[in-house]
Amino acid sequence: KQPHNRELLKALLAKKIQMIDYECLVDKNENRIIGFGRFAGIVGAYNGIMAYGLKYNLFDLKPAQLCHDKKELFKELEKVRLPNIKIVITGGGTGLGRSMAETLLRLGANVCITSRKLETLQKTASELEAATGGAVLPVACDVRSHLDVDKLVAAVMERFGTCDALINNAAGNFISPTERLSPKAFEVIIGIVLQGTVNCTLAFGKHWIAKGEKNKAW
Repeated sequence: KQPHNRELLKALLAKKIQMIDYECLVDKNENRIIGFGRFAGIVGAYNGIMAYGLKYNLFDLKPAQLCHDKKELFKELEKVRLPNIKIVITGGGTGLGRSMAETLLRLGANVCITSRKLETLQKTASELEAATGGAVLPVACDVRSHLDVDKLVAAVMERFGTCDALINNAAGNFISPTERLSPKAFEVIIGIVLQGTVNCTLAFGKHWIAKGEKNKAW
């Protein structure tokens, strides 16, 4: 369906080249063998930082896809020093969220990381603070609950006094054959990914509007 990939796909098929989606490789217990969460998180944070620099005319980074490798991407980041901004990252205890938090902390931001498991968040916060010297606020929150999200906003304001950006990273996913996929499982995924994003965006957006704060990002 993607015009820029169509000819490449045709050539691969013509040459009978086997194509593998490595994200779908699992062992005998159906655990994923390969995951790209860390690097996807780094690139996601990088692109957000690049956009921030362009918006406020602070720095001009090369787009991630034009960097030759990770080494060049990290070299580009040496141009960056963020102001003392406060960023909330949902799903920030592990995977992509943790990698985003670490990248942003190293560049000068302070972060709040949130998920349902407080023990995991506290461990991550301690490790990130030790590694970067930045401030990390761990807050347990089920983003499917608007009441939990309201408490999250209050906790961020109590600790940091403000929030400059929200990264809706919380997600749920699993690999399942259609015949084993239950309505309840689908509801859980939609609740985290869709309703969670709506709850967080509304809560922080309403706070910014009420306070007359502009130039916030989510």
